[in-house]
Amino acid sequence: MHYLLFAVAVETVKALNSIFQKWDLEAVPLWNISGEPCSGSAINGTEFESEANNPAIKCDCSFNSNTTCHINQLRVHALNKKGVILEEFKAFKYLMVLKLDKNYFTGGLLNRRKFSDRILKKSLRIEKDITPFDELDS
Repeated sequence: MHYLLFAVAVETVKALNSIFQKWDLEAVPLWNISGEPCSGSAINGTEFESEANNPAIKCDCSFNSNTTCHINQLRVHALNKKGVILEEFKAFKYLMVLKLDKNYFTGGLLNRRKFSDRILKKSLRIEKDITPFDELDS
């Protein structure tokens, strides 16, 4: 089997791995087929909202003459995960969709002005139908 390999920013891969470790998540078999984050369902047209594709990322691999990928969508949907919305999300400079709904997260990262300004400038869509513990620390 032949896999296309793309470059992904090292800091983004480290951030993704850190988030998955801290939230006790594993990539689904549809997605991380080669050990590279931007492989499998992250690039092949698999439905982002599919139940079999959760957690999920989507990558845009159109950078640098189609040799560089950036994660532009991240989904952790209804997995009953608990934890803190982590500083690591700052590494996702091309993130356009962050879907964390139906989990139990705390933390004020999304309330911080600097991060919020970037969200507004990038039109990042955040879906976080989660237990609103993050308002407790504001």
